[in-house]
Amino acid sequence: MRGLGSVTRLLARVRAMGREQWEGRAGERFRSGVKAVAEEGTKLAARKIEGLASREHAASEKDYADAMKAFSESEDKKMDAVLKRRSLESRVRREEAEASLAETKAIEARFDLMQKLALRRNSWTWVIDGRSEGLAVSG
Repeated sequence: MRGLGSVTRLLARVRAMGREQWEGRAGERFRSGVKAVAEEGTKLAARKIEGLASREHAASEKDYADAMKAFSESEDKKMDAVLKRRSLESRVRREEAEASLAETKAIEARFDLMQKLALRRNSWTWVIDGRSEGLAVSG
């Protein structure tokens, strides 16, 4: 015996009985014994099936949880990539705007300088050579 209520081996000695014995006490004991063994076997089989089903269900739930975790991690990575791309695009636009503003301010400063020189009646020439550019004032 392995545990409570479980039988590992069943030995039966079977002998042909006459009608009187089959309908009598011996037959009744035989039928009740067979019925008890059949009921116990049915209970054991049901427990075994339930145990297998429980294990399969637990394995399925674990597989589902693993798949959901992998999907969630994949979506997180995609969202991070989108956010980084948008941040980069935003930073590039901001830097382009800052460069454009700096260029505009430089042009305004040149224009103001030229206006001031014109008010003083100085002549000026904008000189651009291969290395630099500047303003030559005469007058």
